[in-house]
Amino acid sequence: MKLDRLLAITMLLLNRKRVSAKELSERFEVSLRTVYRDIEAINQAGIPIVSYAGLTGGYEITDRYRLDRQLLSFDELQSADKEKLETLRQAIRDNRLTAFAYTNGKGEQAERQCEPMSVVLKGYVWYMYGYCRLREDFRIFRLSRMRNLQAGTETFEPRQLPTEALDSRWTWRDSPHSVNLVLQFTSKVRVPVEDYYKPEQIEYGPDGTLIVRASHPDAPWMYAHLLSYGADVKVLEPEAVASRVREEALAIARLYEQP
Repeated sequence: MKLDRLLAITMLLLNRKRVSAKELSERFEVSLRTVYRDIEAINQAGIPIVSYAGLTGGYEITDRYRLDRQLLSFDELQSADKEKLETLRQAIRDNRLTAFAYTNGKGEQAERQCEPMSVVLKGYVWYMYGYCRLREDFRIFRLSRMRNLQAGTETFEPRQLPTEALDSRWTWRDSPHSVNLVLQFTSKVRVPVEDYYKPEQIEYGPDGTLIVRASHPDAPWMYAHLLSYGADVKVLEPEAVASRVREEALAIARLYEQP
C-alpha cells in the first residue's frame, strides 16, 4: 500500500543519514518518478526532507527535525495509527464526543473537544473532519498531531454541513492566501521539477535551467518544499519569500559553525 510505503520511507530516513533515490526505488520496487512523488508527499505532511545531488547525493531528514515516534518500529507506528482510526470511526458511528490534545501547524497546543464527522486520507495522511467546540467552528485535524485521543460517553446530534464544504477549505487549511512564485531550477533537478509542476508552469532556458511560475498557499510546508531542493533552486519572485528562504538557509548553516 502507498501509505505503508510512505511510513516505511520515513522510518528508513529517521534511522539512516542519507538514502539515494535509486536505493529507495530498488528497495520498494517502484519507479524513480514514484520515489520523487513519495518524498514530496512526506514533505507536505510536515516532515522536512532535503535532497542532495551528485554521486553521494540522496535524501535525508533535516537535523533540526525531531519526530515523537522516532524510537518506534514501523509495525508499532502502523498500530498507533490504526488505533486512532478505530477510535474515531466508532465515535462517528455512535455520535460520541471525542477529546484529545492537539498541536497545530504553528506548534501551538490546546485541549480539544470535537464532534467527529468523518476521517479521510489526503496525500497519504489521515485527517478528521469535525466540529471543534473550542473554536466553535468546523475544523480539519491531522491524526498525527493528536495525543491522548479518547471517545467519551456524551453524544451529540450531527450538524448539517456537507463534507464538500470542508473540502472547499482544504487548499487553505494552512494559510488564508496564496503567493505567486517565480523559481529558477538547475538542470540537476529537472526530473523532480517536471514530476511536481505542470508543463504549462515550466519554461526551459537555453542553459538547461527551468523557470517555474506557480501559485502556492503561503504556509510552512512551502518553505520546506523549496529548501528540499538545496542549492538547485533560486526564488526570483517575490522578494519576501526569497528573504525567508535565505534566512532559513543561514539558520541551518549556523548550526554547523565551529564554536
